[in-house]
Amino acid sequence: MTVRRAVVALAAAGLLTACSGSDGGTTPTPSPPAPSPSALASPSVSPVPSPSAAAASPVVSASPSVIALPFCRTAQLRLSVGGSEGAAGTQYQPLVLTNTGGVCTLHGYPGVSFLDASGRQIGSPAAERRAATPRVVLRAGGRAIATLSIATAANYADSVCRPQQASRVRVYPPGQRASLTAADPVGVCAAPGTGQLHIEPVQRG
Repeated sequence: MTVRRAVVALAAAGLLTACSGSDGGTTPTPSPPAPSPSALASPSVSPVPSPSAAAASPVVSASPSVIALPFCRTAQLRLSVGGSEGAAGTQYQPLVLTNTGGVCTLHGYPGVSFLDASGRQIGSPAAERRAATPRVVLRAGGRAIATLSIATAANYADSVCRPQQASRVRVYPPGQRASLTAADPVGVCAAPGTGQLHIEPVQRG
């Protein structure tokens, strides 16, 4: 009777092992369900905006082009010398450029030097004094001013300065190769490189 029970127990154990699978009892993972026919028949499509929505979107227009004004030509300018002021051994002269033509612009430094009675240049041209250089728009009759500073010739030794009386001042407007002159009797150094003259950029008059 004991032997028969043992045989029955062994047979039951073998049946259970066969039912649990060959991987030692791991339950297989179920496969994902197949997609429905409706899902396969309806691909995703991005929505197309309606005409009313397109019309409501803002439209960015190009900014209007800016037309650059021409530089003031020498032929349309008139030169005059304003009232001089002196301080600490330096004389300050406003050089006035008046527009006699159509609207134009000036920007930067004029070229400035002094001439003797025969029209010959005296000494070195004025050096530029670094400063902001605004763009000056001149309408007909408009004025621009560039200040010329002249160190008094008496501040220098005669052997260094070689003082001489000037007759006229010569001015090349910014960007121009033709010059203007105006009467300006002042004592200047004929020796080059003295650093006696300095010019500032044109400003609105």
